[in-house]
Amino acid sequence: MSPTWTIALLKTPWTIGDITAPGFIWCAALLIVAATLACLSSLWWLVRREERIQQRLTKHLTALHNSDGVPQRDGMAVARHAAMAQAFEQVATVAPALGSAWRRFDTQLVVRRDTAGQESFWAPASATEVFNEASVIEPRVKRGFFAAIPSVATGAGLLCTFLAILIALLDVTLENEQFRGLDMLISGLSGKFLSSIAALSMATLYVLCERRLAHRLSQSVHALAVTVDELVPRLTPAR
Repeated sequence: MSPTWTIALLKTPWTIGDITAPGFIWCAALLIVAATLACLSSLWWLVRREERIQQRLTKHLTALHNSDGVPQRDGMAVARHAAMAQAFEQVATVAPALGSAWRRFDTQLVVRRDTAGQESFWAPASATEVFNEASVIEPRVKRGFFAAIPSVATGAGLLCTFLAILIALLDVTLENEQFRGLDMLISGLSGKFLSSIAALSMATLYVLCERRLAHRLSQSVHALAVTVDELVPRLTPAR
């Protein structure tokens, strides 16, 4: 396809409703909307999947709380530790990041024996240092990729707008000290900004939804860490 035919194709106007814009601007606007919604749907599905896994695990761990009858001041009993390890290993088959986080947390536990020779487990630090967004969420949900979607959509919309203006400027000529073609350029400016408007609208909607989903996931991870802290007593200087 020759450059002349390519430019002519890019100039071909489409009219939908009361808006007239180059055909490729309409295609770009629709593609930006569809791609942004697809990424948002994918993010929602990933967040919902992780949220369900973490909530089931949190519920299971909550059921273990005080089930062995050992007071918190005496540390975590061996039976409870084994039950926690089993729960995390079961989850690790569908969420390996949680299994890895548990193994790191488990290696930090301090084991002590009481006067009767019974072992008990203590945590030297809060579980939030291990069960956090960086270790639990990031390996499963590439938040850096999803966070870049609004910028990519906005950039694509602006690029198409400036491309449409550049193509329209090819028809502007100087004849007898007068510019010809300016009337067509100005009359079609509203349509040429269609892709930018679509991109900015979708970017705004995406950011609002993405922040809400990220907050839900952060709350789920925090609830899991708090539950682990409740099960494993903290080792303090007094102990």
